[in-house]
Amino acid sequence: MNTQGESSSTSSNFSYDVFISFRGEDTRKNFTGHLYFRLCQVGVNTFIDDEEMRKGDVISNKLDKAIEQSRVAIVVLSKNYASSSWCLDELVKILDCRAKLKQVVLPIFYDVDPSQVRKQTGSFGEALAKHKERLFGAERMEKWKAALTEAANLSGWDLRNIADGHESKFIGSIIKQVLQEVNQRPLDVAHYPIGLDSSIQHIELLLQSECEHEVHMVGICGVGGIGKTTLVKAIYNRIFRQFGGCCFLSDVRSKGKEHGLVKLQEKLLCQILKTKEFEVDGVAEGVNLIKARLGSKKVLIVLDDVDHRSQLESLTRERSWFGSGSVIIITTRDDHLLYGLTTMRDMGREIVRMESPRDSGKRSRLFNPQEVHDVLQGNKGSENIEVLVLERHALKGVKLSTKAFQKMIKLRVLKIDDLHISGDFELLSKELRWLSWKGCPLKCIPSNFLAEKLVILNMKGSNIEEFGLNLQYCRSLKELNLSDCKRLRSTPNFRGSRSLETLSLENCSSLKEIHPSIGNLERLTDLQLNGCKKISDLPSSICQLKSLKYLDISYCSSLQTLPVDIGDMHSLRHIYARDTGIKQLPESVEMLRNLEELLVGGRNLEAKRSFSRRRVRHIESLSIFIFHLSLPYFGLSEDDIPRDIGRLSNLHYLDLSGNSFLHLPFDFSKLPLLMYLYLNDWLDNLPSIDKMDMINCTRLQNPLNEGFFSAPALSIPSREHQRYERLQVYVESNEIPDWCSNKVTAPSMRLTMPTVDNNEYNFLGMVVWFVCHCNVLTLHQYFDVTVSHIMSSAFPFSLDFDIAEPDSQGEISCVYYFSYSNDTLPFKGLNIKGREQITVEEGTDEGTVMKIGIHLLYLDQHGNVTSLPGVLDHSYTPSYPQRLSAGHINPNNNNSEIPQVRSGAGDINSSMIKEQSSEGVFDRYQGKCVRWKINGFLTCFH
Repeated sequence: MNTQGESSSTSSNFSYDVFISFRGEDTRKNFTGHLYFRLCQVGVNTFIDDEEMRKGDVISNKLDKAIEQSRVAIVVLSKNYASSSWCLDELVKILDCRAKLKQVVLPIFYDVDPSQVRKQTGSFGEALAKHKERLFGAERMEKWKAALTEAANLSGWDLRNIADGHESKFIGSIIKQVLQEVNQRPLDVAHYPIGLDSSIQHIELLLQSECEHEVHMVGICGVGGIGKTTLVKAIYNRIFRQFGGCCFLSDVRSKGKEHGLVKLQEKLLCQILKTKEFEVDGVAEGVNLIKARLGSKKVLIVLDDVDHRSQLESLTRERSWFGSGSVIIITTRDDHLLYGLTTMRDMGREIVRMESPRDSGKRSRLFNPQEVHDVLQGNKGSENIEVLVLERHALKGVKLSTKAFQKMIKLRVLKIDDLHISGDFELLSKELRWLSWKGCPLKCIPSNFLAEKLVILNMKGSNIEEFGLNLQYCRSLKELNLSDCKRLRSTPNFRGSRSLETLSLENCSSLKEIHPSIGNLERLTDLQLNGCKKISDLPSSICQLKSLKYLDISYCSSLQTLPVDIGDMHSLRHIYARDTGIKQLPESVEMLRNLEELLVGGRNLEAKRSFSRRRVRHIESLSIFIFHLSLPYFGLSEDDIPRDIGRLSNLHYLDLSGNSFLHLPFDFSKLPLLMYLYLNDWLDNLPSIDKMDMINCTRLQNPLNEGFFSAPALSIPSREHQRYERLQVYVESNEIPDWCSNKVTAPSMRLTMPTVDNNEYNFLGMVVWFVCHCNVLTLHQYFDVTVSHIMSSAFPFSLDFDIAEPDSQGEISCVYYFSYSNDTLPFKGLNIKGREQITVEEGTDEGTVMKIGIHLLYLDQHGNVTSLPGVLDHSYTPSYPQRLSAGHINPNNNNSEIPQVRSGAGDINSSMIKEQSSEGVFDRYQGKCVRWKINGFLTCFH
């Protein structure tokens, strides 16, 4: 791609938004005058010579400077435009700025034919002839002609033969285009260190070396303070004019937590599509909108300070989401997030290395392990050093004194993970803002460590037994990470540490209690206690944390109760409490009106005491915002879950695994945003499935996996009920998934079942999958399914499948599951041993069936459900026999009850490959499920 852009001065010092070039006698008192007025009216700073010229100025120099300092040039090409040598010189200058400075040029053909401008005929040809007579130089004349031709080839407006009264609608569209262009401005970049220009050039060369028709993703990794944001802002300003849409999302880490991923998606779409508002209803819809609206657009996107995979997943997961030539730039402190991207993790380090190439002790930032070792061991540190980063294990076993840091009085960022340091900690810089000392070997943090300005302290995996440091002197501390400190027995006294926002005590397995002063942390938003196995109770003062949003107490196996006043924590949005010792949830949990996630569960919890119908009789009052509800292994029955749980209209995730439902406890069709439904270890207890109607759950993902059809309740027929053991599913999809072992792209299929040893494999049943073309004229479709032994014959088993809703069009999948029983069709009278023929074909000659798949399920000698391929008969041709009433089974009559699942929209990305097997050749689709919007069943089985 071409990355040559304007200099920083020209990109940031525009004096005007718009320059208008026009012939005064043609349009000053009508069109151009109206346009100028409207531009000023909407706040566009516009240059027009009538108002900006002053007596005594040299006009040509003034105009040249005005053109150079304008973002957009509007050229009004009227009948007498070419008669003015000034206008023609302006046009040459404008197009020169377009080429060199990426100025946007918008031509308007006012009552002239663009072809006359392009070919210099008509009034334009006459004007040039007169200029030639006036002995203008040949070189100047050629420039004018080339400029007119180039201008005529640009996209603009043709305003021929219009009356003055109708100009307003054209002016409106011009104003809209201008606003889109001038609102796309360069970013403000603070003064940056020497060497940044060369780094930008490195990145430009990297982008230029890549194929310009591909989507480029670039990652820049490094600790805070090395200039990542400054670097990407400068890159953005150099190249943003080359894209059809641009977006710079700053501080993604903080904004993602504060406002959520949906707000980030909305801002991305608004900035690129240049709209004031863009409403997104959930992350999944945001992903679909990004793909749909930006898939053919060349865009520049910068995600600055990303800290979680979910941010990338919801904003820029796949290159295919964006048009060719797009550039995605990501900055982060976590290099694990950048796998698969073009990374420049050392780019920021190269910037500061140029400050003092020979003497590392005089640089502002140190990263190279050998250089850090030399500076510390040789006591070469200076007051210039502001950032010192030592990669983990780089100096393992080396012991240093705090005197090595004595001269670093400006040190703000210090990373010394696993380093053994002893001495007077009062010698460390008083300017320290960020300290990472993971794996600290000390048993106690020295009390004389002065940390008044410290903002982040990371002591993860340290040997400390007592905190030691008085947090009263850490008034600026916002993040404290003591996770994985296995020997830590108690938390510090939090009194006086009012700025703390994040406290992580994850997996502190020796920690027995939380200091009651934790209630003083009025700004605490995130409390991580998961894996603290010896904590038996939480102090009641924890309910005073009015700002707390995240509470994680999962795997606190000794924790017996929650504070009764937990409902007073009105800011609480996420509770994670899996596998704790809690036996009862307090009633006040229903008062958490802002709750978005409730993940509780474990075999210790007494469900009927904690979630009785009395306590959740109006479960929608729990929180109208809740999107993740997890209640696994509660021993819940249908009566323990109120029917109006379906009023949680924002629910995306629901986990009811391991409970004792005999029937579905509520109507899923009232959960329109449901994407994930987990019912692990539940279907095994279900005696039968009659009907599941979830037609409005258009976001439920991937229910029809292989494990779904392998569930015992589906695979093993009930001996208590003499009925047709079948399941019918509608899926809006035009592909057969890759787990289906036999498939063809044809309206018919004949398959010979494999010969197996009945001592090793027992036949359970089969899945038959049809892909059909559906339109509003298609009311019903018939399928004939015949299973016969090679030495016998059988009547076809016909299915009447209504595949059309009044508004349904396109492709739809019709999926059947047949559980094997020799008492029911299509297996009636057959003792399946192998070599049976299965024939599946369209029951009419309407040609709506496009693909067919058959998946055979067996139970092996170890009790595992598996599938075996059959042998396809590629020579089979259907005959479309006349339907016999005796063989026509109507699934709607009383003699054949086929449970149905109605589903919504979805699609599978896949590519076809050929695979050879000993039984024969068959087509297999190898791919992954990208999006299943299905009102079907469950997503996961174990």
